[in-house]
Amino acid sequence: MLRPTQDRDLAINLRKQSKSYSEIYKLTGIPKSTLSDWLSNEDWSTKIKSSLTKENKKYYSLNLSKALKTNAKIKNLRDEKFLKEASDIYSIYRQDPLFLSGLNLYWGEGAKRSHGCVSVTNTDPNMLRIIANFYRKYLKVSEDKLRVSLFLYKDLDAKKAIDFWSTLLNIPENQFIKTRIVKSRTHLATVRYKYGVCTLYFSNTEFHTKILEWIRLLSLDL
Repeated sequence: MLRPTQDRDLAINLRKQSKSYSEIYKLTGIPKSTLSDWLSNEDWSTKIKSSLTKENKKYYSLNLSKALKTNAKIKNLRDEKFLKEASDIYSIYRQDPLFLSGLNLYWGEGAKRSHGCVSVTNTDPNMLRIIANFYRKYLKVSEDKLRVSLFLYKDLDAKKAIDFWSTLLNIPENQFIKTRIVKSRTHLATVRYKYGVCTLYFSNTEFHTKILEWIRLLSLDL
């Protein structure tokens, strides 16, 4: 085992070779806290630290740039795949009434800038029933991925509303993620929104991309 003086001499020698504290620790086992005590107040060591910091920043920036370019390329390839598959599916179902109904409803009521969240919000039970069928048939969404959130006025019976939407959409209550209750403004609002405002959603970048492509293709057919 090296004596303390030898440890310090070795550390100084390695540091003058522009080794970082981490590198010296790996080579010698000398704790970085000890290295700092020995070297942090030395002007020459401080200059080496500054040089290493600049090199690390340059290396990090270069690698970050490469990583971003790689990720962008992967994303472009992925999106091209999604768009090709969307086009193929559209050609099959373009005359299918449920497909067109669901797509038109999503075009009007669905989230289109949600970065991967496929979501429709409305008060109309029939509309959301069609959307649920659309999700299941054409996107083949796994049942456990479907989520529901409700916006209810205080005058409404929350349990009754949850039971209603759960039965209508065939989604278990444990997949109702959020129910917000606010003070009712008017009796008319309570009557109009008998079961509240319902959002049927799930997160999936692939399916969100495909729906937007189907909408684009549909617009070209009109």
